[in-house]
Amino acid sequence: MDNVAAVIDCYDLLTTEALEAAYQRIKTVKSLRKTDRPETSGSETKMTTGIIVARNSDLTLEQISSDMGRMNSLVPSHFWPDAIAVLSLGVVNYSMHVPASEKSGDFFLPAEADTALSPSPSVWVKKVIRPVGELAFNKVASLIVARVAIFLPEAQVPDYRELIKDIPPHAAATQTYQFNLVSTLVEMTREQAIATQFPQDLFNIISGNEKLGSVQYQSWQDGGVFIVRGAFPIDLFLVFLNEVIPGLSAEHLQYFRGADVQVSYVLPVSQQQFFQTLSTFERRSSNMSIQRETPEILVQKVADEGTNSPFVARLVFGVMVIRDAVYDNKVGRDRFDDLYDPVLSGLRDIREASQNIGKEWEQHRAKVDSGEIASTHGSTIRISEHIDRSLRRDLESFLNTAVRTIKRSLQVLAEDLGVNIGFLFQKESPFKAGVTKIRASDPVLANYLLATRDWSEPLVLMRNNLEHGTISSPKVTYSRDSFRVTAEEPRFEGQPITEFTDEVLVRICCFVEEITVFCLSKKLPGGFEVTEEPVAERDPAIPERFHVTVMPGGRQPWVLAAHTRKFTEA
Repeated sequence: MDNVAAVIDCYDLLTTEALEAAYQRIKTVKSLRKTDRPETSGSETKMTTGIIVARNSDLTLEQISSDMGRMNSLVPSHFWPDAIAVLSLGVVNYSMHVPASEKSGDFFLPAEADTALSPSPSVWVKKVIRPVGELAFNKVASLIVARVAIFLPEAQVPDYRELIKDIPPHAAATQTYQFNLVSTLVEMTREQAIATQFPQDLFNIISGNEKLGSVQYQSWQDGGVFIVRGAFPIDLFLVFLNEVIPGLSAEHLQYFRGADVQVSYVLPVSQQQFFQTLSTFERRSSNMSIQRETPEILVQKVADEGTNSPFVARLVFGVMVIRDAVYDNKVGRDRFDDLYDPVLSGLRDIREASQNIGKEWEQHRAKVDSGEIASTHGSTIRISEHIDRSLRRDLESFLNTAVRTIKRSLQVLAEDLGVNIGFLFQKESPFKAGVTKIRASDPVLANYLLATRDWSEPLVLMRNNLEHGTISSPKVTYSRDSFRVTAEEPRFEGQPITEFTDEVLVRICCFVEEITVFCLSKKLPGGFEVTEEPVAERDPAIPERFHVTVMPGGRQPWVLAAHTRKFTEA
């Protein structure tokens, strides 16, 4: 084993059973200890990289990644395969990223002998899917070449970068891990991942009126990490930390150094001990002080519901996840958000108007049924409450907002994303011309908009006619029998008003979601598509409809198509 840099376990067809067997074989190989080589200064020679390669697979890359996550939870990370490749689909392997820096790249899992002796590096290790298709062999070859170059520096090997120059850089991260204090990778929880997205307190290092840099604490599995920005040396804080936590070895006080940042390895330190270290530093540094800078975070309630609501899960959370897959920079995300916000606000307003109409009608009906506001005198029915005017006002608001949302706000968003839907709202002749033109380049979108016209055009006409008084506004009617007065639900365009608003709300929510996701899908990086999660398989905590999948090797891509299903059934 001393001279083995990597092993490759090959299969013609990868199945779940074969993958489980391969995991065991890789574990066996990685369990074999290498003889220490005093002439080498690094620990990389103790590692044996394990790669599983198959010509074809019964499993998609997503299923392979999921199975890897399941099997990873059963054994320590130094026994995991470093990569799994299907030569017709792509590769699942690991990448690492150093906090607060630009350092990132492919990651080889350290050996057990290495983890027992070395401090834990403060890197986020992500399991990533690379849908590179037939270039999967190139990716595997690049990993082997890079591994051999590390294992045997004097070996003459090709430049691994030449092997991957045609491979797109994008990858889909499926799980994120951190090293704990015994150098074993542990999957981050959702709460931990969310916490890393929030800005943390900075502690500025001040000398007179000059800011020398800043220091920050990053929580990390069973420890913590020091992050120092600017030219100020991190070493001073590590020296004072050794006074707070005696016995830390020099090896455990190592750190990464970037252009303008230094990041310690994972330390057995709590946030309270971090504060004690800063206090010791300030007490022992006569001409320097620490000033705390707390970023402002606005937390504002916008609704009495969370991601377990299909509306929030799909039209807020789900859309934002796909947005993040499209835009890898703040400028792009902010522009999308600025254009999507009026669309989302419009949906919330028409939803609220629909709910108000329903509540208003139900409360009125209940009061009539109970006799609270209804009485009879001979052949006369007396009702002491009138809701026709408020129903008309709410219906006008509902229709105006509904039309404005799809005709203006959504159209502007779609156009910015490169899709023209403006002809949908024009008169018949320009509409037909628009459909004919777009059919040549996108028949799927043409068919979808043609079907959408069946309900969108009547909706616009209803809004106009109600506004101009050419159609009757809804009115409650009353009848009586020998015992009581009954209120009949007002009707609009032949339907009970609550049924009408519910149906329009469903159509608009689906339309907005589908057009937005369709437009975003066209801007996804190569190798990625949008897929639709079956209703029965959606997570009740976050019942998203759409996800990003890889292609090839992922789930069936979603195809835009008109339907009449309810929002929760779509």
